[in-house]
Parts: sequence; structure tokens; C-alpha cells
Amino acid sequence: MKSSATFEKNPSPSLSEVSSLSDALDRSKRVERMVIKEG
Repeated sequence: MKSSATFEKNPSPSLSEVSSLSDALDRSKRVERMVIKEG
């Protein structure tokens, strides 16, 4: 996994940041699905 390199640079990423990023990705995916359905 390439993510290990980033963790080495920033050994203690806050869980809040990781969760916020994952939430943003989930939201973007949901929006894309909605757009595809509406389109």
C-alpha cells in the first residue's frame, strides 16, 4: 500500500481528518450516483 509512505511523513494523522476525507469521498460518490440517476 502506498499510503504507508504518507503515514511515515505524518505518523499521527488525526482521525478527524481521515474521517472527514472519507466522508467527503462518500458524499461525492453519492452525488455522482444521484446525478447519474437524474440524468
